[in-house]
Amino acid sequence: PPDLVVADVMMPGTDGIAMFRKMRESNTPWGDTPLIFLSGKDESQTKVDALHLGAEDFLIKPVDLKELAARIRNVIRRDAKWRKGSTGTSQAAGVVGDLKNLGIPDIVQTLHLGLKTACVRVKGKDDEGKIWFENGRIRHCELGSLVGEQAFYEMLRWQEGPFVIAHGQGTTLRTIEMDEMQLMMEGLRRLDEEKKEEPAG
Repeated sequence: PPDLVVADVMMPGTDGIAMFRKMRESNTPWGDTPLIFLSGKDESQTKVDALHLGAEDFLIKPVDLKELAARIRNVIRRDAKWRKGSTGTSQAAGVVGDLKNLGIPDIVQTLHLGLKTACVRVKGKDDEGKIWFENGRIRHCELGSLVGEQAFYEMLRWQEGPFVIAHGQGTTLRTIEMDEMQLMMEGLRRLDEEKKEEPAG
């Protein structure tokens, strides 16, 4: 498959959103191909539909070519980082990698944009944490005796350790209500506050 697809919302004989939906639902390598949409109309609902399906970006024409090139580079760079962090896939183990190559924020962003249902298991020094996604939304997180947001914030500290992403594994537990952006921002804010409070070396 290509590294990235740039498509217009309105194409001869087809609808770009419908095409993208078929790509995402297909059981082929094309299903995970990043996509940037272009449109001549600034319609908020179309933009929302595209982003909910996992589009990387939605740009209104006419588009500045330098800006488009920069956005394409950013998407390809992030996708390459994801593939580098993942050492392989199998039906039994899922996607495996290490946080040294692909951090928790990158994993969250990728699964969120891809609308994935999965369980992410991360092995720390003394414990194993788990994050469950449903259609790209974080629904439950646990780490030892911690659950929900507190478990996620603690895992966000981890800079290294092996992880496994088991696609298709959901849960009925609901311990996280915050959306992914709020959760990430709050977690990073806490880390930043802790660094400020550390005594100077």
